[in-house]
Amino acid sequence: MMPLVKGLVTVGLLALLARNIDLRRTAEFLGETSLWLFLGACGVMVLQALLAVARWRLVMRHQRLQFSFGALLRYFWLGLFFNQVLPSSVGGDAARAYCLVREGCGIGSASVAVLLDRMCGMAGLVLLVLLNLPLSFQYITDGPTRWGVLVVAGGAAGAIVIVLVLDRLTSRFRHWRIARGMTALSMDARGLFFSDGPGIRLILLSIGVHLISVGAMAVLAMAAKFDVHWLAFVIVVPLASLLMTVPVSVAGWGVREGVMVVGLGYAGMAAEQAVALSILYGLLLLVVALPGGFVWLLDGRHKSTKSKALGTE
Repeated sequence: MMPLVKGLVTVGLLALLARNIDLRRTAEFLGETSLWLFLGACGVMVLQALLAVARWRLVMRHQRLQFSFGALLRYFWLGLFFNQVLPSSVGGDAARAYCLVREGCGIGSASVAVLLDRMCGMAGLVLLVLLNLPLSFQYITDGPTRWGVLVVAGGAAGAIVIVLVLDRLTSRFRHWRIARGMTALSMDARGLFFSDGPGIRLILLSIGVHLISVGAMAVLAMAAKFDVHWLAFVIVVPLASLLMTVPVSVAGWGVREGVMVVGLGYAGMAAEQAVALSILYGLLLLVVALPGGFVWLLDGRHKSTKSKALGTE
């Protein structure tokens, strides 16, 4: 039921945008995009994936789980692929956790390792949005939009704080299995974030990951020959990324376009340009996620070959 609702929301948001822009002009912007610069943006996003895997490996080491960088890179790319092709972003996290379990990791440990990495990414994103607020409010002039930014950023920050103290809220229900899992996640998260070693490095890596998204968007703007100051992307891209974490659409489509139109509109960009840029970014994410599909296919073929070999013995 939920995937259907997300699909309907996505279609509805995109249809609403389509009614309020010149689609032919948007298509012209897309057609004039430089392929080489688009490929350059792909390279930037590959760098982001490497940085994200470095962060995940740091989380894994803190959890005393030893995996090579290459193995985690494969699992991470598989997660990227499923994030794009499945209606729920949980699919990518589930794929990563499944890979860890398949390699001998316990279900609980694998789930916590993936959720902690997700929390680190969210913490870095929220911090970046909060640090950007003074700059954001120089662009955003109307009160309702400002309040909207504050509510979203504050809500995300509050959710992180709740997870960090969740073990104290669930202490009366520890006889429930789900409460024990939440307690373990909360204690591990607190130990990770407030540790002397990896805590600060994880936040810095997370901020770096999101700043790379800003850089990729700036390269796409160059590819489409849009004249926009790079500070506009520093403000808008983290906000779009934060709102895309709200599970109301498929892979963030529709939500991202709406935020880009409103946010970049304050920087003087036409709605058609903002939609074209958002579509390019969505296509960029799809292209960068494709290697995860090859990992999935090759992995399935390897398991099939292995099963046949065992069957003939």
